[in-house]
Amino acid sequence: MATSEQPQRDELIAAVKSMAPFPILMATFMLVYAVWFGVAWGVIGWAVFALFGVYAAWLIFCGVQHIR
Repeated sequence: MATSEQPQRDELIAAVKSMAPFPILMATFMLVYAVWFGVAWGVIGWAVFALFGVYAAWLIFCGVQHIR
């Protein structure tokens, strides 16, 4: 039996799925720009880039989870 909240829930699910690619795009652009930390700062910059890489992986994982 459908409740009055069912259409609202469906709209919310659709909204979350439509926003899911944004973290993936943000992670990609973040990594593209973070490469310059390594170029500019050497070893410390590559360490910062590695941290951004871990954060980007987490963003991509969360984005893919919201698509499902």
